[in-house]
Amino acid sequence: MRPHALRLRISLPSADSAAAAPVYDAGGGQRRARTLVSVALLSSFCVMAPWNGSAPLSAQQWPAAAGSACLRPDVPPGRVVRGSTLDLLTLQPLGGVAVTLRSTVGREIRLLGQTTSDAQGAYVFCGVPDVAGLNVTGELTAITSRSVPIAADSAAPVPPVYIRWSEPADIAGQVLDGSSGAPLEGVTIALEGRPVRAVTDADGQFRILGQGAGRLIVRSSRIGYATRTDSIDVASRDRLDLEIHLFEDAVELPPIIVRARSDLSEQRSAGGTRVDALTRMQIDSLLPQVTDFTSLLDAARFPGLTVRRTGFDLCVEIVRAGPGCNVAMVMVDGVRMLDTAGLVTIRPETVASVQVLDPFEAHTRFGHPGRYGVLLITTR
Repeated sequence: MRPHALRLRISLPSADSAAAAPVYDAGGGQRRARTLVSVALLSSFCVMAPWNGSAPLSAQQWPAAAGSACLRPDVPPGRVVRGSTLDLLTLQPLGGVAVTLRSTVGREIRLLGQTTSDAQGAYVFCGVPDVAGLNVTGELTAITSRSVPIAADSAAPVPPVYIRWSEPADIAGQVLDGSSGAPLEGVTIALEGRPVRAVTDADGQFRILGQGAGRLIVRSSRIGYATRTDSIDVASRDRLDLEIHLFEDAVELPPIIVRARSDLSEQRSAGGTRVDALTRMQIDSLLPQVTDFTSLLDAARFPGLTVRRTGFDLCVEIVRAGPGCNVAMVMVDGVRMLDTAGLVTIRPETVASVQVLDPFEAHTRFGHPGRYGVLLITTR
């Protein structure tokens, strides 16, 4: 089947060209069109990049250089169009791109000029006529960009011309323990400055696909291992296979601080401390010998626990330290008893368990109020 041929009308930008405008068959005549552009340049306006064979102009020099060069006497009056050509994948400047300037209105295309971008990807057109539908395209070794429209406002910047010149590169590899050579799972591989990362599998393998050419900073990290950073140069269409070795790095973690525990029913203790307890069966065996709760405590003979009267109050001490009464905190069914004299109202047969926490364990579980120890009572 014959390819569809789009018929486009092309008119040279001269005063008498509209009467006999040639017709261009776009089905296969790009190079013929480029020849016509060269003719249009001679009869219409000046294209300058670089100027008079001098050194290429950088992007920072555009405003001053273009302004002075386009004001030369031999340059027709008109608009200055300047822009840049970039690689679509890496966004790096591309030099040597053939940039074509056109005016497109409907199906009618007017070829206005062509130039070549310099080493910094810069191009400039001078004396551009004030016509509608201005646009530019770029071509580099048969790779053509999309058409880039130019705004009617001459002060508006011209968007870059993107050429897909470089092809993506793929990066794969394996991460090994530097000492044993064993594969490392769970290592994060990140590329600095790029929103991509990968995590190694059980075999230490990883893959990162579709990266632009250039210098890449590869960062490899895992808890317990020293982070490694490597710099590699990647070319277009590279397929890299990396082997990365990580070495163990001692990680010092801060100690866990237990501020308090809310579950009072659990019998937990810190290592090396003493928790004395009286079970329900033990309480039942002591009931024939006791008359009230204080006598139950005396019969249980908890080490360090003393209960004595001081006037109308009861002094409940777990550890004596100096004169006076170092009153232990008393908890009944999870509620603190502020007046220890109330212990005499507890009937021994209603008690399910009794625990005595020494000051160290009590302070760990209850903070400052437990500094003299805690007496935990659970009723039936």
